[in-house]
Amino acid sequence: MVGLLVPDLRSPYFAPIISAAHAEAERAGGELVIADSHGDANREAEILWRLRGRVDGMILVSPRSDATVISDAAKMIPIVTVNRAVDMVDSVVIDVERGTHELAAHILGAGHRTIAYIGGPPGSLTDETRFAALMTSADERHAECRRLGVVEPTIAAGASLHESVVHSGATAVVAYNGLVAYGLLSALGASGHQVPDDIAIASTDDLLDVGFGIPNITGIHQPLAQAGREATERLGARIAGNFRDSSADGTLQFTHWTISTTLAHGSSV
Repeated sequence: MVGLLVPDLRSPYFAPIISAAHAEAERAGGELVIADSHGDANREAEILWRLRGRVDGMILVSPRSDATVISDAAKMIPIVTVNRAVDMVDSVVIDVERGTHELAAHILGAGHRTIAYIGGPPGSLTDETRFAALMTSADERHAECRRLGVVEPTIAAGASLHESVVHSGATAVVAYNGLVAYGLLSALGASGHQVPDDIAIASTDDLLDVGFGIPNITGIHQPLAQAGREATERLGARIAGNFRDSSADGTLQFTHWTISTTLAHGSSV
């Protein structure tokens, strides 16, 4: 039996990861137990310690806990992290940093000089990575990037910021996720603003590329199902002890697997 811990079961971002992990666990003859930390590091640690005696291994997706908590737990139970690399722990990380640089280059290449970033919930390490990549890309091209709020990753949160976006002076906005981007797109349209003519919108994922938005939102395609599958496969190998004698002295070796992203071109930039 394998445990999988996510920070928010309501988020569509984690659905492909969970689904792929479940399918891979079943394929291998196992079961998957899913838990939700609600984005709380203390709750996450409590769940991790509670489950460690009931499951054979744990997959921690976008964990919020301190690295020492995770590495200490990994000494007692096999662990694979997704979207966060931790010393002495196997990990599968989608290269959102590189993807964000590519997204920024696309936006700046379209002539935009001021980008606003709508950040995600506190404690999200990927949020910090995305904003840092945007800042670096903007600085390299003598452009400006500023953070415009920290919100929950929901459609309503994106819609609530449309006035702030209009008055920000930015000509392009990068949203924390597709839900925020779609909410902003809808609210801007309802208030008479045209996308991308008046303001461009992009997202750091492409989860809502299903015809909801007109125009379709430009975003970063993250192979989430692949991440879930790889994490489950690697955890199975760790549980089976297949990584144990890969060094000369027989000590455990840990792998950090990186998955590349691609740019999903829409018509919103």
